[in-house]
Amino acid sequence: MSRPTLLLLTFLFAPMGEEHDLVLEHRTRQVRLTAWKTQFSKELKAQTNRMGDKEVSGAWQGSIRFAVSGRGIFLEGTQKMEDAERQVFDRRYTALEFKAATWTLDGETVNREDCTGDSELNDLTVRFTRGEDGFVAGFPKEENADDELLDGLQTEFPWTAYLPDGPVEVGDEWDIDAQVLEAALDLGLDLPVEFDSNDGDKVWLRSRQQGHADIQGEVKATLKEIEEVDGHSLAAIALEVELEILEDATDRHREQLMLPDTGSQRSELNSCESKRVMEGGGLLVWDLTDNCPGRLLLQLTATETETIQITEYDDGQEQELEVIRSYACKRRHDLLIEAREPGD
Repeated sequence: MSRPTLLLLTFLFAPMGEEHDLVLEHRTRQVRLTAWKTQFSKELKAQTNRMGDKEVSGAWQGSIRFAVSGRGIFLEGTQKMEDAERQVFDRRYTALEFKAATWTLDGETVNREDCTGDSELNDLTVRFTRGEDGFVAGFPKEENADDELLDGLQTEFPWTAYLPDGPVEVGDEWDIDAQVLEAALDLGLDLPVEFDSNDGDKVWLRSRQQGHADIQGEVKATLKEIEEVDGHSLAAIALEVELEILEDATDRHREQLMLPDTGSQRSELNSCESKRVMEGGGLLVWDLTDNCPGRLLLQLTATETETIQITEYDDGQEQELEVIRSYACKRRHDLLIEAREPGD
């Protein structure tokens, strides 16, 4: 059964005191279509370079802004279940589109470079099989594809972590594990993408926090309303986000930063740490009839401070450089999920 896109929800208040049990249910042969869109932008607002106690000038200004966006469709079907838990499911990746733009400063001139990206996962099916430590990704025999495409793929979205422990009434609140929010921010940005840049480099869009961040704060959920739409009872859940994210990004920056090396003059990255304060909110629509999510909207802003420690060598002289950068970031995520029976 295909449900409306829910772009315009007019909520009807449910009777006060009526309890609603939000649960997640998988059924064999049922197909879930997830259409996702994600946008991320980051703008450099200020930078300070220091050697010892002295502030120094330099060309270490880098890009002043970049933006990445992606969209696509996941078609997901459960192949095997045991004790109400799915053990094997297939996911087909289709309609994948990516765009990126970078604005750089050259004197007083701002240069913009745009490019589009393609993923080799497009139109491929990945099979996820539950193992001792969670799901393992692999290609079915009929797919002739490079296993490298599977590296870092998000497996199962942790929807159950968004739900309360038991039945709730309109107006009830509960907490969501802050780590779980990262799964929503990862979705789509965990795919391997090759942009049409001049050098043809493959760009792996990975979550900034995959296993390297300390996330503190809270994500608060509130059941706001229940609405009847096309024979389905839909629960509207408001989300409030306040997080502080500390990350050691040294390894990632060693892969990305191009530091000068001319033999007599070279630079070495010692460390890179960032602190991000993120806030915002969103809406989760849960289908009580199908016992599955219907839509997730998230809109977040963040301020980020990045501290980079560099050692510079020049004709036998060694100097320690500290670069402190301040950024303004924005994120927007839109997931639309539809549950379909075979033949719909």
